[in-house]
Amino acid sequence: MGSDDIGQWRIEYIPDKPPVPPDQQPTVDVVASPIDPKFANAIVRRLNQVAPLENLRHVKRVQKKCLEGGKAELSVVLCIVPDNGDLRGMPPDVQELISSYQLSTFTTKVCKYAALSKEEWEAQCKLWPTSYHPPTYNISGITGFSEDDSRSVFSFMKYAVELATSGNEWGPLEKPYLCTGYDIYLAWEPCVMCAMALVHQRIRRIFYAFPNASAGALGSVQRLQGEKSLNHHYAVFRVFMPQDTLRT
Repeated sequence: MGSDDIGQWRIEYIPDKPPVPPDQQPTVDVVASPIDPKFANAIVRRLNQVAPLENLRHVKRVQKKCLEGGKAELSVVLCIVPDNGDLRGMPPDVQELISSYQLSTFTTKVCKYAALSKEEWEAQCKLWPTSYHPPTYNISGITGFSEDDSRSVFSFMKYAVELATSGNEWGPLEKPYLCTGYDIYLAWEPCVMCAMALVHQRIRRIFYAFPNASAGALGSVQRLQGEKSLNHHYAVFRVFMPQDTLRT
């Protein structure tokens, strides 16, 4: 496969959950306040004790803005807005903190869930700073492929499509079925039953060429790779192929 051909191919990682457009990310209302930088450590330490953000661990407690002249302005999340919206319902310890430091409160929005991609994280930080932790499991390709790896993926996928269109029959299974650490190349995105079979086989990575709009289990309809109850997870990629490949 020449360098000119490679430009017509593309590999797309299919994450565990579908990305959420920036304008559709669910938010939570919180109470915040500007604070004097010299009191920041003491205030944050106390807030973490009396009003921890248990369900918003991805949200950074402090927001820093640079003002004209290089001066920094800090604001801190005090607590989540009470269910009835009445700030008098804030925890007593938070109210005491507001009084002690003479804080001026305001309400703002923060993103409810942690970002699944760098793009989502950048959008979230426009509301209020959050943390972003890329996938830590060691499956190569999630953060991109080298040119050599891409060539290998494209070659195997081309061969898989050729086999699928040739009509050749495979013989009976004669070797162990476990495929721990193996990659598999499929012409079509599998359904749930087939995707589950690949979980049992301990496949490492799945590459498919064509989405299954009616029953696809790895991106089109469902995302089995994101099911936390499973005892094995694989990474999923879609390989986009040039049209002329399908006619060869």
